[in-house]
Amino acid sequence: MIEIALLNRPLFRPGSPLAFAVALAITIGATLTRLALAPLFAPVPFGGMPFAVAFLGVLLTAFLCGTAGGVVAALLSVGAV
Repeated sequence: MIEIALLNRPLFRPGSPLAFAVALAITIGATLTRLALAPLFAPVPFGGMPFAVAFLGVLLTAFLCGTAGGVVAALLSVGAV
């Protein structure tokens, strides 16, 4: 069982350069995965599953780097469309 308190303790110190570097790395990985999967899901309306990869990347960033890193990841993933 996951304690709620653990969700409030990111792995990387929020606001640190390392947290933002991890946010950037996760966003790049999610974007590259989305671009690689896009041809497979082209027939699906609105692009299908590849956009879920960016969403999962933002969630992972928020849990690992705090909310500031999650916001940066969200903005970067929107800009990577």
